[in-house]
Amino acid sequence: MKLIILFISTAFLATGCSYLKKHTPSKRLVLQKKWVSSTLRSEYLGSSVLHRFEPLAYKDLIIQGNGIDGVSAYTKASGELVWSLPIKNGVEAGAVIDNDVLYFAANDGYFYAVKAVNGKIFWNFPIRSEGVGAPAVKNGSVYFIAGNNVAYSLDAKTGRINWPYKKTDTSNISIRGASTPLVKNGKVYMGFNDGYLVALDAKTGKAQWQKLLNNNRRFKDVDARPVIDGVNLYVSSFGGSLFSLKANTGDVNWVLAEGGYSAVTVVGDKLLYSTTSGYIMSLDKASGKVLWKHKVNKGHGTQPKHYKGFVVYGESSGKLFLLDFRTGKKVKSFSPGRGVTSSALVEKNGDIFFISRDANLFALTIKRIEKKNIWNWEQN
Repeated sequence: MKLIILFISTAFLATGCSYLKKHTPSKRLVLQKKWVSSTLRSEYLGSSVLHRFEPLAYKDLIIQGNGIDGVSAYTKASGELVWSLPIKNGVEAGAVIDNDVLYFAANDGYFYAVKAVNGKIFWNFPIRSEGVGAPAVKNGSVYFIAGNNVAYSLDAKTGRINWPYKKTDTSNISIRGASTPLVKNGKVYMGFNDGYLVALDAKTGKAQWQKLLNNNRRFKDVDARPVIDGVNLYVSSFGGSLFSLKANTGDVNWVLAEGGYSAVTVVGDKLLYSTTSGYIMSLDKASGKVLWKHKVNKGHGTQPKHYKGFVVYGESSGKLFLLDFRTGKKVKSFSPGRGVTSSALVEKNGDIFFISRDANLFALTIKRIEKKNIWNWEQN
């Protein structure tokens, strides 16, 4: 009798485990749209504009500018408009927030400081050119490069000028854009459209050293934001190469013969890099060796970001992608319609924000849900 009971119990456990394994809903990774909001104040039927402003998170707001008519703030949760500041020809290059103040250069020829909570203007400063580069703020000063190749340091509270720095423009053809300054250890590192990276004294604006990164290509521009990691800098020129340099001297550690427009992303001992030749790459940080590369099929790739084992990037005429950080293989994608033109803001909870070619601000989230709850359009 005991043997019969044992047999029945064993059979039940085997059958039960098989049943549970078969009927327990498995989960699948998805890029799920939370909301989308137009950033335009009115319908726009003009020529195509590249919106490069990477969204900024401020408390429960997302702040986004477009290259047509201004900058606005939306609720993170629902995309509801909170405030909007109209600016002629828009704010395309990006902004920075410091001590509750939003700083940006605009295409109406002014540099602005506004309240991040409501968009009210504190001060503006005439730069007499388009604002094609995002700023940096450090120790009470704001630094940026205007469209006429002049770099400025302004007092962050008042907008009064600390110093200007003019780099001689020797380039006949230039890519639209300007390097976002890097301020570190008393120096300001800036790239210019003549192919040079310059290290300036942050207080005086005097040049400490300069390094020619590109002298033999059509597009010499050093528009990528320099990135520092320890004692080394990483920066590229548009039509040239990616350099690893000693931050104190500008001496070269290594060079990768692949140009780039956006900053690298440092992840441990690796770099993520978007090239002007149309690849997203993973590199060994110490040597510059290419570990893998993923082909960008539609337009150019935005700066790749890292989130929990995934690489997040957008194609300017295509989709937003998730790649496997280890291999570069595609994991997921999301189509916003006509392309992703800004680098994505990726938050710790998996929320992703970016602006599209149509000036629409998208909010997505990376999540795992039961397969039975996945709609057909989420199967990318």
